[in-house]
Amino acid sequence: MIEQLGIPGTLEAVGIGGDDFAGIAEHVCSDMSIANNPRPVKSPDDVIEVLQAALK
Repeated sequence: MIEQLGIPGTLEAVGIGGDDFAGIAEHVCSDMSIANNPRPVKSPDDVIEVLQAALK
């Protein structure tokens, strides 16, 4: 479906790499919407773990 829509399907495709993870994680953890996340996010490390898994 992603191909049919012509949208990027990877983090790399939108210019995001491992060097960006710390900044993204800090931003995510400071956003109030994180409180409603179904998976508890206790620290930026939790966000980085998910981002790293997305690269695989």
